[in-house]
Amino acid sequence: MRMFDGVNNRSHHLHYRLAKMKIVPLTSAVFLLFLSGCSSLEPLFTEEVKNEMAADPRPSQGYFTEQDIVSLPAPVQRYFRTCGFIGREKMRNAKIEWKEANIKRTPEGEWMPLECVQYNFVRSPARFVYLNAALWGIIPFDGRDKYQNGAGNMYIRVMNLFTVEDASGKEMDQSSLVTILAETMMVPSYVLQPYIRWKAVDSLTAEAALTYNGITVRGTFFFNEQGEYIRFESNDRFQSSGGVNKKYPWSTTSAQYKDFGGFRQASVVTATWHIEKGEYQYWKGEIETVNFNVLE
Repeated sequence: MRMFDGVNNRSHHLHYRLAKMKIVPLTSAVFLLFLSGCSSLEPLFTEEVKNEMAADPRPSQGYFTEQDIVSLPAPVQRYFRTCGFIGREKMRNAKIEWKEANIKRTPEGEWMPLECVQYNFVRSPARFVYLNAALWGIIPFDGRDKYQNGAGNMYIRVMNLFTVEDASGKEMDQSSLVTILAETMMVPSYVLQPYIRWKAVDSLTAEAALTYNGITVRGTFFFNEQGEYIRFESNDRFQSSGGVNKKYPWSTTSAQYKDFGGFRQASVVTATWHIEKGEYQYWKGEIETVNFNVLE
């Protein structure tokens, strides 16, 4: 879910960069021949995920109990009970496959569909996302977004050949941590980790701070009366545009809870920047499957 901000903030520059490189759409056999010798970023993504799995080979983390959640804010406790996590095995990782994923590259732009799969890891906060799409419906581009060992990186290539983004830095590290914080309810073992501190606000609201590798980010979690997590807000995320990083309020919504095989979670997620011109929703997606403690 990042919420794929790295793609959103930079993908609207792809058309400009393609033009600068004098890349034009190819629609003949020449285009297919050109691509035949090129490889995608998927092997890189797969290898990085495999290496992160190998770093935490423990077969089991035990099971969630009432004692585990007794010190958490009341709405977070209610979430665990409502969604059926008490008594379930704790997770060291998660694989999330998106049925539908869409980004909007500019506030006035059109939605662009993506294929997307992600992995989250709990031992130390880590996250890997692979996505691919087609510009103008014919020119492929793919991306690998990750946070690992305290560092974020967005890597995007066009036509499986030209690197148009390989971004990193302190702002990306911080923004990636905010994304993981926003996703803690999707992978509930995050909630119990020592790098996250919780603070009660009221019966429907809780605040949390995530500290890792010298960076602390904060956010507010909102729940409904049924115990479902419905919204996250943070002021600690950077939007990158034209090489300039600027903080804006950022929020996500979680809706349409459904059963994912014995537990309930939101299946529809959106992400929105709150910029000077107003709300800019740039991500919307529907989750197809969630699997915990995967081996591949």
